[in-house]
Amino acid sequence: MICDDRQPGIRAEPASDKASRRMRAYTIGTDPQSVERKTRRKKGLMRERYAAQVAVLEQVDDAVRAAIDWANVSPLLKSSCLCFGREVYGCWRRWTQQTLVNELAIVVAKWYSRSLGLPTLERIRDGVLRMLDESGATRK
Repeated sequence: MICDDRQPGIRAEPASDKASRRMRAYTIGTDPQSVERKTRRKKGLMRERYAAQVAVLEQVDDAVRAAIDWANVSPLLKSSCLCFGREVYGCWRRWTQQTLVNELAIVVAKWYSRSLGLPTLERIRDGVLRMLDESGATRK
């Protein structure tokens, strides 16, 4: 069956064939043995990446703690400050240049609306970004 008279030779796959092909691929991809093989094959790399991220997250948390100790933040808000610092780190990993600046402004505004002080947020943001630059952390 030709699907377009202007492009002879290109054949359209009927919707039922396409759906059954996708269903077969899904069934194969979710087979427990197949998933186990894939996971076993990738486990070493997964552990290495996780260990690297945990090390960086510890440094991020230390940078946040230093900033909030300086700012004398209420104990009730310390967990929010840690979440903000981790979100800054997430932005740093995803974006660069002007996009990073824009996204960080949005994150600061979000946490400011949640009753964290602007000077504290800026100090945490700057401390986390400085630590990331000095530590040579990778964005991947």
